[in-house]
Amino acid sequence: MAANPEYGLYGQATVRLRLDDQKPFVQRWSESTDNKALFAPNGAASATQLTKAERLLFEFTPFQSGATTVTFDVRGLDKLLDKVTGACKGKSRR
Repeated sequence: MAANPEYGLYGQATVRLRLDDQKPFVQRWSESTDNKALFAPNGAASATQLTKAERLLFEFTPFQSGATTVTFDVRGLDKLLDKVTGACKGKSRR
């Protein structure tokens, strides 16, 4: 699902995130060339942030639609992060 284009942003989309009951924050994520995925600006740092949370609210605006919010249960992610970072040839930043 492609993100809605924003004036002045080529290949990027604005997303709004909220971890647990913290204040929501906005980031610009890169869009894949096939318009089917969005990528955080610093995936390793974002993953590390998620290991300290239980719930992630993710909001973005799909192409020709209104804003959409999805809630993810991220409990236990810390146990899997080392496997993911190993596959990406990175190191966990815990």
